[in-house]
Amino acid sequence: MWYWVQSRDATLNQPFTRGLYWATGRSLTAGAVTGAANNGHAFEFSIVPWANGAPGVDKNGDGRLDNEAPTSTVARVVAAVQPPAAPTNVLARNTGSGVEVSWNGVTFPTPNVYYWVYYWNVDRGEPVDAYRFGPFNENARSALFNYGVPGELYGFRVRAENVGGLSPPSNTYYIRR
Repeated sequence: MWYWVQSRDATLNQPFTRGLYWATGRSLTAGAVTGAANNGHAFEFSIVPWANGAPGVDKNGDGRLDNEAPTSTVARVVAAVQPPAAPTNVLARNTGSGVEVSWNGVTFPTPNVYYWVYYWNVDRGEPVDAYRFGPFNENARSALFNYGVPGELYGFRVRAENVGGLSPPSNTYYIRR
């Protein structure tokens, strides 16, 4: 016995499609469904057993090859990726040419994130998180801020992002540029 694994994005009302290869065992890892565009989508899977080792033909026109057994019941799952935890220990220091903002990396639920650095000019009364720069890849632990007006007070904080969304904001660090 061989098994075709069929799947579809039910949220988009896509038709069932079969993978390129069939399975010979009792389980198969499906392709990734946790891309950013898929988060929150319902996916459906079904199995079509078949035999005789060679592709069959649809002699009676019912859409199923003659060597295929009836399709299984449909299993449904919703792709749900948890947003990452907030970065910690945000610090900033003047470098002479700007401000270097640093942070501890995120490990929960995974370290596969991008980082955004948010900033605002406190002396000018700008709203918290007025601007951001990035994204920085999962290996980044610092970024150089070379915007702004020397001598003015700025607030900085960092957020991590994965396909599940943005983390809560980190602690805020204030420094004069």
